[in-house]
Amino acid sequence: MRYTLRQLEVFLAVAKDGSVSGAAKDLHMSQSAVSGALLELERQFSVQLFDRRGKRLALSALGTALRPRAESMWAQAQEFERALQSQPEVGRLRLGATLTIANYVAAPLMAKFMRAHPHATLSLAVANTEEIARQVANFELDVALIEGEIAHPDLEVTPWRDDQLAVFCAPSHAFAHKRALQD
Repeated sequence: MRYTLRQLEVFLAVAKDGSVSGAAKDLHMSQSAVSGALLELERQFSVQLFDRRGKRLALSALGTALRPRAESMWAQAQEFERALQSQPEVGRLRLGATLTIANYVAAPLMAKFMRAHPHATLSLAVANTEEIARQVANFELDVALIEGEIAHPDLEVTPWRDDQLAVFCAPSHAFAHKRALQD
C-alpha cells in the first residue's frame, strides 16, 4: 500500500473543512504537516485531489469521486481500531503442571483466573518435571508449576511455595512412636 491512514484522514479532513488550517486544527496537527501529507498523497499517485482557490481548497472531480470510498475506508479503519481496543488483555494461556500440582493446586488457581478473565482460553498440560520444562523451553507452554528441581539455561525458575513432606502410618506400626526418622 502506497498511502497511509494518516494521509486518508488528512484528505477527509481537508475535504470536510475546505482548508488546510481548519483540517490542521481538527486533527491537532501543524498546517505544514497537513499540507505535506496531502501533497505527498497527490504526488505518490500523480493526481490532483483538490483545486486550489486561494486559501480555500475544493475537491477536484477525482477527489469528489474518491471521497465516498475514502470515507468508507476510514470508517472501517476506525471500526478495526475499536475492535482491537475492546479485546480482553488475556487471550490464551497454556499452563503446565506436574501431576500432584495439577490434581491439588492448579484447579482452584485456574478457576480463579477464569473468573477474572472470562474471555481467556486456558489449557492445562500434565506431565513430569522434565517434560513440562521441555515444553516451556520450546514455547509449547506459557508458564508451568512443577515440584521437581530443574536447571535449564533458557528458563527462569521462581520458587513459589514451600512444600512439607509428612509421613504417617498406622498406630500399630513400628514408626508410630518415633519422633524422627533417619534417611
